[in-house]
Amino acid sequence: MIKFIKHFILNPIEVGSVIPSSRSLAKVITETADLSHKRCVVEFGPGTGVFTCEITKRVPADAVSFAIEINEDFVKEIHRKCPEALVYHASAQTVQKILSDYNVKKCDCIISSLPWTGFSESLQSELMDISFDILNPGGIFLTFEYVYNQFLPGGRRYDKILKNRFSSVKKTKVVWKNFPPAFVYSCEK
Repeated sequence: MIKFIKHFILNPIEVGSVIPSSRSLAKVITETADLSHKRCVVEFGPGTGVFTCEITKRVPADAVSFAIEINEDFVKEIHRKCPEALVYHASAQTVQKILSDYNVKKCDCIISSLPWTGFSESLQSELMDISFDILNPGGIFLTFEYVYNQFLPGGRRYDKILKNRFSSVKKTKVVWKNFPPAFVYSCEK
């Protein structure tokens, strides 16, 4: 926890929160993803691996499933907590190269913990273009948003990007057992 806080203080745009997401939020996002039938699942920005451990439990054993994390300390923490998880120390922009290493061009599901609302409009657009491009038709993109962020300019801009890009954008109920409280966006291509 202390390392997480330290990384937030040093780089709040990269980390996005002062504490990791809760298991309650991890459960909501993975249940919404319905991972039991997915053939390829990609996770962006797993942080210390709260979602990663849940994803690893729920994906089929023969599915391609990996996470991409830019913070090396977080990658080490995930390997400690969830040694069976496959985590790349890289940026989300490298996802196409990693998929090609598996001879895969598209995935069925992206679960993102990236701090989207803190990103510039150009970075939001770049990462959303990449995400949309690697999703199969009917694929699902899931991310979460802190309740208060939806009222801030970055949050409103991000909501608009999602609604302009995806054919279906739904929000789950608020997960009050997360700090700060959050909901999950479930977006279908």
